[in-house]
Amino acid sequence: ILLSYDLSNVVVVYTTVAMGIKYTIVCLFLLPCLDFVVAQANHPWSSWTALDDYVNRTDPNYAWNQVAEYRRERATVYCINMTSQMWKDSSVHSQPLWWHQLIVAIPDNVQYFDSALVYISTGSNTDTDPPPETDWRVNASAAFASEMRGVAAYLKQIPNQPIVFTADETQTRRWEDRIIGWTWRRFVMEENGTDPEILLRMPMIKAVVRAFDTVASFTNQQDNRFNIDKFIPAGESKRGWTTWMVGAVDRRVVGIAPMVLSFMNFKPMLQKYWRSLGGWTFAFNSYWREGLTTQIGAPLMDRMADHIDPYSYRDRLNMPIFYMAAGGDEFFPPDDTNLFWDELKNPKMVT
Repeated sequence: ILLSYDLSNVVVVYTTVAMGIKYTIVCLFLLPCLDFVVAQANHPWSSWTALDDYVNRTDPNYAWNQVAEYRRERATVYCINMTSQMWKDSSVHSQPLWWHQLIVAIPDNVQYFDSALVYISTGSNTDTDPPPETDWRVNASAAFASEMRGVAAYLKQIPNQPIVFTADETQTRRWEDRIIGWTWRRFVMEENGTDPEILLRMPMIKAVVRAFDTVASFTNQQDNRFNIDKFIPAGESKRGWTTWMVGAVDRRVVGIAPMVLSFMNFKPMLQKYWRSLGGWTFAFNSYWREGLTTQIGAPLMDRMADHIDPYSYRDRLNMPIFYMAAGGDEFFPPDDTNLFWDELKNPKMVT
């Protein structure tokens, strides 16, 4: 009978007659949450990673053009259609060419010509382009820009979805976690960790970096006083994770505002979730159904963490951090900061 457990202490009551059976039961319960002590990477700026290579590789498909212009009381809002990259090709999935709606607001009262806020958001590759003038994101971008007295941008389709993978027997149109879970399984369980570029985090991060480039080029074309080389990305959930990672690959980032999802030090974090709930949250279904919960302790999970866990780049996160945790999130408990916060540099704030 398993009375209680944590990663440092297991209390078991058994009879000698049934010792073998009960020992097996204990192992079965603890398998998903065992501590596997593996030193996780910490890539300094002087190192060059697979993520650095992917993000900085020139892609001839990168392009952008203005598709609309809207006037607000204190700002002008421009809608840009941006193609960020070719992620894999049509032999792998249905949406290799990633395009995005990028809303850029320039206020009338510009004070800061060298910096911009970029909010990273979700969206669909079936969305109407350009967004209508009544789209709330148009108003929000204008409001942010006028209040900050600088450029504010709103980036959509991170990731570009839905996606159908060629090797998926169900031919399911996948969104959000269903895409991430599929790419994790390919990396960890099917491709032996040989292709980090299959991980969805890679193109998501690259798309944001290309948005930085687009904002800088476009604003300079509008007014040559603009020379934007400082960016503050923000986003929530999967985009919150992306926010952390963009700060770790682009030196133009001078501050980050990730929301809801940290996924910093994510293997111990997953073990903590299991212990806290006595199982997996329903929100983790997209990963459970791919069999990934059986791989938490696998060496290839460590290799994946080296590529896409912000904790593996913590020495690079030396900019101001404003992290907004979600008290009612069904995915991540608000005390997960215990696993990484003290190792981040100041200034930093969590709310």
